[in-house]
Amino acid sequence: MSLDRDLRRLFDDERLGLPVRPDADQVVLRGANRRRARRRTLAVGGAAVAVVAALSGGIALSGFGRTASAPPATELPDRPEVSETAEPAADDTAFGPNGLGRLKLGMSEADAVATGLIKINSKPESDGGCRGYNYASETVRYGYYSLLFSAEHGLVRLEATPGAKTPEGIGIGSKLGDLNRVYTGNKVKHGAVGERVTDVPGNPKANYWVIVRNDVLTEVRLELKDQNCYR
Repeated sequence: MSLDRDLRRLFDDERLGLPVRPDADQVVLRGANRRRARRRTLAVGGAAVAVVAALSGGIALSGFGRTASAPPATELPDRPEVSETAEPAADDTAFGPNGLGRLKLGMSEADAVATGLIKINSKPESDGGCRGYNYASETVRYGYYSLLFSAEHGLVRLEATPGAKTPEGIGIGSKLGDLNRVYTGNKVKHGAVGERVTDVPGNPKANYWVIVRNDVLTEVRLELKDQNCYR
């Protein structure tokens, strides 16, 4: 081996002037071999690291093994603003103690017309000098008024629509016995035969005026006690 000869010749050179161990050449060879082995190990380890890095990069680029992330947040549509002062929708089936839905006793003719719920009767002026109206969905009969307006008192009378009930459950189609059971206050004859009047719980300024046929209520009206349209 050339390296062995070169080392032996070097150590035998008298110019060194140093004592040489008998096995010095073997010690040097073993050290050289260890250095070569370390270099090979480092080279192999570096290649392995490079392979791992390359694989990691490929995995990252392909998305394989990546933890699923939530999709980007999308903007929610704006919620409609709700006014804190907005009034609840009027119940068109609750009759009394002050009116029916948006139609209230005492309101002006102009305000009532503006609701779009009523229309003028084909005979606008009543015999008592008041203004007669009907509900917009109602078939109009000449001279028959579902609502009456006084220039002085505003809306003085309105009639319950089919299906509308008083807070006590009385409406068109109720029995006279139910009326007498629920309203125990003032009940007197009012005008023609079969007409009755009773106080309105919760509204001392008003009456319920009903028309009875064969012990069944065929009309139920809410009227102001103080009015000048009829007697």
